[in-house]
Amino acid sequence: MRIKLFSSLLLIVLLSVSFLIPVMAKTESIGNVTIYRGTPTVDGVIAENEYLTVITLDKINMKAFDQFEQNTVPDGFSLKLYLSWNDSGLFVGYSVTDTTPVTAESGWKFNGDLIQLFADLGPTISGQHTTDESAIGRRAPLFTTGLDADGVLYYLHQCVPSEEILNFVSDGGYQYEGKSTENGWNAEYMIPWKMLIDDINTKVEDASLSLSDVKAGTVINMMAIYNDFNRDRELIGWYASTNTTDSDPFDWQPEIFGIYGVLDVKEETSPETYDLISGVIGAAGCCFSVLMISKVKKKSAAK
Repeated sequence: MRIKLFSSLLLIVLLSVSFLIPVMAKTESIGNVTIYRGTPTVDGVIAENEYLTVITLDKINMKAFDQFEQNTVPDGFSLKLYLSWNDSGLFVGYSVTDTTPVTAESGWKFNGDLIQLFADLGPTISGQHTTDESAIGRRAPLFTTGLDADGVLYYLHQCVPSEEILNFVSDGGYQYEGKSTENGWNAEYMIPWKMLIDDINTKVEDASLSLSDVKAGTVINMMAIYNDFNRDRELIGWYASTNTTDSDPFDWQPEIFGIYGVLDVKEETSPETYDLISGVIGAAGCCFSVLMISKVKKKSAAK
């Protein structure tokens, strides 16, 4: 009886793993994500439980574009994306694991590893034609960050009529900080709601977003893109959280963003993570449940 029970459990485990293997081998977009309210400290250090929404981006859910030398997401690369929000803005954190991290040259050269984040609040730009071609067509507002050789995190505001380096805006009150780590680098910054709302209202005719629209239930769609540079500071790869089915070039349209965030509040203090670990845990839990049920049935039969 025990041998039959063990064989049945082994079969369940193998079937569970077989269901997981195709998922792990195929690139999947992140999809729906709940962004919980909170106010992290923007200091370049990601403290435990500082963000309640944590998304792991890697070769499982990012796509590399084949026009570059590095046309697959490298083994060992990962980007943890941390998200939070309050009445002032959207907080974004990155923790990068990169076996070959490259900082940009000093003097605002932007020729080192960097991360770009498109953000479409509403989503408003999706499905619309933007009216201001000087704002680079139908692209959503773009926020770019990376470390330079002096340890300075640069913070760029792009795909808008007046692109700028926010480090130079002395009276802007912008929050941003980054640090090198043992395995890569971290970054944190805040996107003010007012700036993002103004961007979208400028880009889309008849858009009328206001601060009152930013509340629990508000949707914000995003796409993160890692720009990978080699030691010679040459761009060798783009890895994006897009929902496209292949790696063909595209024009960053908001319809292909792979992260669909919804603002919400949360009472608990444990982070909610988005990766495949939960699937593995679920399979293990399923096996454990079957084992317990089998034991109960066996005891009942013995009676």
